[in-house]
Amino acid sequence: PLATILLEHARKADEVYARFLDAFSSALDPHSAYLSPDNLEDFKIHMGLSLEGIGAVLSSRDGYTVVEEIVPGGSAAKEGTLKPKDKVIAVAQDEKGEMVDVIDMDLRDVVRMIRGKKGSVVRLSLLRQGATTERYTSLYSPSLPLVLPFSR
Repeated sequence: PLATILLEHARKADEVYARFLDAFSSALDPHSAYLSPDNLEDFKIHMGLSLEGIGAVLSSRDGYTVVEEIVPGGSAAKEGTLKPKDKVIAVAQDEKGEMVDVIDMDLRDVVRMIRGKKGSVVRLSLLRQGATTERYTSLYSPSLPLVLPFSR
């Protein structure tokens, strides 16, 4: 609770700082923009057309991280346990890592935990729609080609 409040406060301060720097750079040159570390990471993924992760599109809904779509060819599609509408409630890095509760956590932070390094293993605790018990799965994080609509 206190750590979460402090983290949220720091995140908001970083967002204000990033908006200020973006406005400042745009005022000096309308063709310039400041990229925050998070936006820079997204930019590199899109420019490199490659991303490391389990192959799932996630969203945030009512405090839960929800699987929206499984990316064909990804680790999640090959393993088969993860399904659309599953709720991710905890994440652990490596086979022996401690499960971290991700309910009410910022989606970007959950994605960063799940993405991991290329070849790493991530364990997920899931709630399936209509089920009353948790499911667990272990997935590895390969490098996936990123296929964007305009690159087909």
